[in-house]
Amino acid sequence: MSLLAALLIASPSLELVAQPRLPLAQMRSLSRYAQSAGLEGENREVINRLQQQLRELDRFLMPRCTVIKEKYRCILRQSPRVAELLVTGPMPSGLLRSDLERRSSLRAGRRLPVLSYGSDEAPFAELLSKIGRRLGRFIDERGYSGSRVVISLSAHARGAGWRSVTIEVKLGNRLRWGGLEVIGVPLKEAKALRQRVRRLGGAFRSSTLRDRVADEEANLRKMGYIEASIDAQVETRKTLVDVRLQIRRGPRLQVHFQGKLRAPLVKLRKALTFASARSVNNDQINASIESLRDYYQSRGYFRPMIRAEDPQLAALDIQEEELKRKITRVRRRLKGQVKKRRTALAGIASERQELRLVRRQVIAQAREFRRLVFHIDPGKKARCAEVRIAGIPFNLQHDIIGSDLLSTKPPQLGRHDGRLLDGELKADEERIAAYLENQGWLVSHVETQLLLLNPQQIRATFVVSAGPPTYIRSISLVGVSDGESDNWDEEEESTDDLGEDLYGPLIDALQIKAGSPLLENSAETLRKRSLRFYTRRGYPGTRVEVRMALTGDGAQFRLIVKEGQRVTYGGLILSGTFRTRRNLVLAAFSEARVGAPFNPQTFAKAAALLRTWRVFRRVRLRYLGLEEKRQQVFVDVSVEEGISQTLDLTLGYSIEDNFQTSLSWRDRNVFGRAWALETRGVWGLYIGRRSELRSSLKLPRLLGPNTDFSIEPRLYYREPNRPFPTLGEGFFRLQNDHDLILKGVLKVAHRFSQFSTLVANYTYALDRDVNGGQMSIVRTGATAIEGNWLAVDNPFNPKTGVHLKGALKFASPWLAGDANFLSAIAHATVYVPLGDVTLAANLRGGALHELENSYAIAGSDLFRLGGERSLRGFALDSIRLFRAQDNDSRSGRDGHGTRFASSSLELRIPIGLQRANSGIGVTLFSDLGWVAAEDWQEPQANNMGWSNGLAANYVLPIGPVGVVIAHQSIRPQRPSDVAAPDRQEYQLIPVLPNRLGFHISMGYIF
Repeated sequence: MSLLAALLIASPSLELVAQPRLPLAQMRSLSRYAQSAGLEGENREVINRLQQQLRELDRFLMPRCTVIKEKYRCILRQSPRVAELLVTGPMPSGLLRSDLERRSSLRAGRRLPVLSYGSDEAPFAELLSKIGRRLGRFIDERGYSGSRVVISLSAHARGAGWRSVTIEVKLGNRLRWGGLEVIGVPLKEAKALRQRVRRLGGAFRSSTLRDRVADEEANLRKMGYIEASIDAQVETRKTLVDVRLQIRRGPRLQVHFQGKLRAPLVKLRKALTFASARSVNNDQINASIESLRDYYQSRGYFRPMIRAEDPQLAALDIQEEELKRKITRVRRRLKGQVKKRRTALAGIASERQELRLVRRQVIAQAREFRRLVFHIDPGKKARCAEVRIAGIPFNLQHDIIGSDLLSTKPPQLGRHDGRLLDGELKADEERIAAYLENQGWLVSHVETQLLLLNPQQIRATFVVSAGPPTYIRSISLVGVSDGESDNWDEEEESTDDLGEDLYGPLIDALQIKAGSPLLENSAETLRKRSLRFYTRRGYPGTRVEVRMALTGDGAQFRLIVKEGQRVTYGGLILSGTFRTRRNLVLAAFSEARVGAPFNPQTFAKAAALLRTWRVFRRVRLRYLGLEEKRQQVFVDVSVEEGISQTLDLTLGYSIEDNFQTSLSWRDRNVFGRAWALETRGVWGLYIGRRSELRSSLKLPRLLGPNTDFSIEPRLYYREPNRPFPTLGEGFFRLQNDHDLILKGVLKVAHRFSQFSTLVANYTYALDRDVNGGQMSIVRTGATAIEGNWLAVDNPFNPKTGVHLKGALKFASPWLAGDANFLSAIAHATVYVPLGDVTLAANLRGGALHELENSYAIAGSDLFRLGGERSLRGFALDSIRLFRAQDNDSRSGRDGHGTRFASSSLELRIPIGLQRANSGIGVTLFSDLGWVAAEDWQEPQANNMGWSNGLAANYVLPIGPVGVVIAHQSIRPQRPSDVAAPDRQEYQLIPVLPNRLGFHISMGYIF
């Protein structure tokens, strides 16, 4: 007893010593987590508990705990983080250093794994050796043998908890081609194949060999050898590589199509499935028939008839059937004449034996050659005119048809073409059955019946066989806490020991009441909702059993609950925030309260919010103590900060400013608050129109999770030959520079979805310009509301959908400007698919109303048209006004109007094979634009332009790149004393006739 008493401490305490030192806030959270293991008991047991508790953090290297008098002390050595990654040594051609960095998994900011530490003599030796071997194999695939990659750790100036990682590449022997042997094809073909596989140059790369062998297999399949395969055997002799290619071509297949095809042979051959399956069995023949049937149905043909046969075997089958009929006739004709009957049947038997021999020969030849003929009758074109559902009440029929659930429906402009597809009809049968089962109906079968109303219209009727729905009569709960004591003998109950009342809240959380229809998954739904309810309340170990009994008047459910131990939230352990402010990250977890019931969804939502900041490469959550079923659960949040500061130099082409170069500096984590700051300097090259310096500071989530606030100051020159201002004598006299333009924007943007936003902003602009030798200075202070709604299938290359935009702007002297006006602009675009062709239509319009006491209005707030982004074929802003009152340069107008309307119509036609939304395309377009003043009914108070043209482009997944040629069908009415704009303003080489203009096109006009 005395020894046991000596091993116990009366009032123990805990001291944590971290190497290197940690911030005080982190030490407090670690100490609270360690003490949750309990400090009462025998010293050895307490020390084991503390060490096990700290190991679960997966952060400290072999934590060691000791006891000194009445205090437990734990020494914590943090696993180091990667500060920087250096790649040294020669690199193979075509291999980037970033490829090695990515494959090494040693990215900056990542903590080295504790379990791979090893020993103090050789820390992380096994881990670094494994990564080095993996990188060595990766380099050897580039044409080397015996490459070695040595990875080493060294101290970093950032601190003791950081390491610098060096990846030293030691290239092995460069592999070269040795011999190449081709087996399985004639000598002439083998010689040509060797020339294709082993091209000029002696360097050998296994990846290149793999790609070229795959290309040869594809060529063999195109030639008809469907089951072709090429096996490559590689042998290495020092630096030489000998390759043997074993070719198995298999049978050659010839496919013919007969009948009224009404489709190109290229499309029909593309629909076959033999090449992808590499076999010619009956299953693939049936799959090809289904694929051809789907192709014809997608083109609007109703129930095409397609069958496939081998002509030789089909002829033999016909002869075999004829001999069988001949045997029947002989037996009938020579019924009583035994001798003659035997003689006749013997002759027929010899003929059948000859047919069997011929069949065996044909089957033997099929191992080398086979012919298939597809007999096609596409039928007539017909579309769905009406859809009906039979066998259920009318209200359910109306709900199903009106819910847009079915894919089979009559033609609708821009949404559905009314074609009838067997696959969609089967899918609609399943959708109807699932819908009815979710309403409680016991569906046994759904069948489709098609009725031809007239030669081109069909009625589709879905006949449903279903029983009436069964309803839930009662739901009872067993084992759920109701907050009352079960001890009837106690006269006075203590409310301190009473449990939480969960009965009523659980009934509400089930969302299924008595009288609801019985569904197929009702029992599983009740179980999952019960478990979700208890998990949110902090009872993660709860078990729920659902029992169902069917009675004459419905179903009765009984939920037997075995409540688990209630778990509370103990605290948060945050690590990895070096540049980011710690309190900013902790604010994302503010909904979690220490001592409250533990709810994992609260932390998952907060982690998802942290990932949207684009500051952290990784956000990892670990629930410590949950699997061990402890009463308190601590949450370990480990973040890895990415590289947030970048300096980029870019060269590019802009449609309006032509060639440019820009230098931009970005910081995604300004002041550690996850704010984004970008400063960009743009310099126009060759024929650029302006140089610009702009900056933007975005404060995301300042007013909510989907609301951003940003500050965007801008400064730019109109002329490309003007330098940026430098710190000199002229810098302090910028007010005399009449080409300088200043602009600042305060913006609040709210995102409803990824591409639908509502923006409110305040803009202050100082526009200076010189027109005709006269200077204009216009100050504008304005506020605007802009809305954008995008609902298309692809935001970069749309084929169907709608895009709506609008802006309302108000400028006033009260907002620190000279202008006083109200303007509105609207923009609407619709995309309609017409098969592979897309019809795109656009309508834009705007008006500005000048209010009293308006001194001047900047040209950027008024309207002119022309240029590649509005009316193609015209010079930029050439659709304008020419009256004297509309060209007062002191007011900044210079031919701008206060009204405008424009529209564009495009027919986007893909040409040839399109892959991954990319390929060659042609666009036929027509652009119409009108600009006018407020008194637009007066003479010369409005102007119009109209252009029609053709665009040839290569369509990328993010839009087309190509050349646009347009004809100026209607030109603006220009006074005789006003010259037309120089053609060099809107095309690089003015070699086309006068009314034709061309542009280099990038992206869609709308």
